[in-house]
Amino acid sequence: MKSGYRLHRLELRNWGTFHGDKHYVVNLGGDSTCFTGLNQSGKSTAMDAILTLLVPHEFRHYNVAATMNEAKRERSIRTYIMGAYSKGQSAETHSGRTLVLREKPGTLSILLGVFKDETFERSLTVAQIHWVTASGEHQGRYLVREGNLDISDLGIANVDVHGFANHFAKNGWGYESSPAPYYGRIQGILRIPSPDALRLFCRAVSLKDVQDVTSFVRTLMLEPQNPAAFLDGLVKHFTDLDHIHTELQATKAEIIWLEPVEQTYLKYQEASDEFEKLSFIRRTLQIVLDREAGALLDGEIEALTQRQKGHDEEAVRLLGVLAEIEKRIVDINVSLRTNDTFATVQSMKEEQTRLTGELGTARGTLANL
Repeated sequence: MKSGYRLHRLELRNWGTFHGDKHYVVNLGGDSTCFTGLNQSGKSTAMDAILTLLVPHEFRHYNVAATMNEAKRERSIRTYIMGAYSKGQSAETHSGRTLVLREKPGTLSILLGVFKDETFERSLTVAQIHWVTASGEHQGRYLVREGNLDISDLGIANVDVHGFANHFAKNGWGYESSPAPYYGRIQGILRIPSPDALRLFCRAVSLKDVQDVTSFVRTLMLEPQNPAAFLDGLVKHFTDLDHIHTELQATKAEIIWLEPVEQTYLKYQEASDEFEKLSFIRRTLQIVLDREAGALLDGEIEALTQRQKGHDEEAVRLLGVLAEIEKRIVDINVSLRTNDTFATVQSMKEEQTRLTGELGTARGTLANL
């Protein structure tokens, strides 16, 4: 995947010798491309179309591949619009004249380029429409729109040039009637860093030779230098580096001082982890011991419950015995009142004494329960 915007397609209509109602398409695919072909086959014409789309007039040099200065001066935006292709001679004046394919004023020349940024999956279409008026004045309109569009998407087959502004605004195009805002906008979108980059591109795009390499490099490939400012920046940079070095040395010393603290912290962390582990064991043992103690207490409570039950049963039995003894004592007292014989009295006294003793014993036992 290629980063940044790259030219993927170039379209031409009525530009130079690319003549007629059809539009010509050059698919570049965003790759580095070399145009090859016979002389007069349109290589420089296509390259100059790319320059026209990207490079402002003040930086632009047409037909850079030509080796003769005279040949370079032959081409201009006007000759490309009119489709100049050769030199001829006027029958009336016998002077030289330029032969053109499009003599009719107002014939539209259209250039269109599609740039794509594959990283962010974005496309940008730029286009220009040029014509020469009946008075010989050059007119241009400059268009920018996001998306992958072609010449047919301009939709101007039935639109008069005076209605271009409304037509393109309605269809979402960025429309300019002067080149400066157009070039400023595309340079920002395409992230062209400076005018010097455009100058270098214009000179190098179809360069055949360099007569003065030193001048070429100095003027086009090197940024202007201010020695005094450069030295000031160098001194400041050295001062900054020296300050940074001093700070690094102080930081290094602080790190050495902090090493015992780090070791102490590690020991503390280890002891803290051990404490947490023992605390967990203690809590776990406490739960286990509480569970065991609870089981023992449950057993003891059950035993005491059984003993209490036995005591309750014994108390009930003794109460019954006590009631029986009390009944017999009552019976004896009744007999004593009704029987005067000595033997019976004596026997009853002995029985009463015995029963009285048993009653006391029963009461003592019941009290102990």
